[in-house]
Amino acid sequence: MATAIDYKSEQATKIYNNEPGGAKANTPLPPDDFYGKVRVFRGYFKNTTGGDIAANKVISITKLPAGRILPNSILYHTALGSGVTLDVGYNDHKNNVNGTAIAADIDAILDGADVAAAGSKTVSATNIQGITLNGQAEITAKVLGAVMPANAELSFVFFVVVD
Repeated sequence: MATAIDYKSEQATKIYNNEPGGAKANTPLPPDDFYGKVRVFRGYFKNTTGGDIAANKVISITKLPAGRILPNSILYHTALGSGVTLDVGYNDHKNNVNGTAIAADIDAILDGADVAAAGSKTVSATNIQGITLNGQAEITAKVLGAVMPANAELSFVFFVVVD
């Protein structure tokens, strides 16, 4: 005898509704939830300006295609010094489907990440579901709290479901 199910996850509900006879039979399931391919994107920045980068300056890291940034995406960083934090987000871009403008969200990926000592941060610190990009977006990092010293490095590994 099968065990009675009391609750279903959002994903389980989508699967059950998509089965023959289900509410949405034969409806394609979204690739960021089911059977999607994960692509790896890298972004790297080294402060080679010959000096410090002032607080509240924004750095372009890379561009990512439409898709979902998975929560195991990682920022690796050198020690940026006492009081330095980092916001990571995306710049203004357009929706791939309907062309509408999507406003920048400077801290959508990481918000106030402590980067004083060398280490790493995962996107899950901000959002356990990941971050959905509805169009190609420029990924940015904003230096907060103090200056980013010369030769400081940021290295990103983004895992993105794109199809």
